[in-house]
Amino acid sequence: MIRAGIFIGVDKTGGLQKLNDAASGARRMYEWALAQGMVDKTNAKLITDAGGTKVDPDQIYDAIKEIIVDGAGVDQLLLYFAGLGARPSVLLRIARGDWCRIGWIKNTLLTY
Repeated sequence: MIRAGIFIGVDKTGGLQKLNDAASGARRMYEWALAQGMVDKTNAKLITDAGGTKVDPDQIYDAIKEIIVDGAGVDQLLLYFAGLGARPSVLLRIARGDWCRIGWIKNTLLTY
């Protein structure tokens, strides 16, 4: 079974109060998944706002596309999100993106 993971952590967005551990928590989950053999570095992406880098939905979409469409394909994709700024509309856009419509993912399970 080929497994992949996208690990996202957002400590600060908009006018909301800054969180203290979302970005570092995503990093810990990423490192844990690698250590467990759940994913390998070619199929694992870490996206955080650590160091002041802004996270936007296109980064997430591009990471999924890189693994699913451009890569060899996967049997299981773990999408981990910690922090501020997740909206169901963004998650649905990612899950129902063009690569789903053209058949890159035959069976998609979206839970939130």
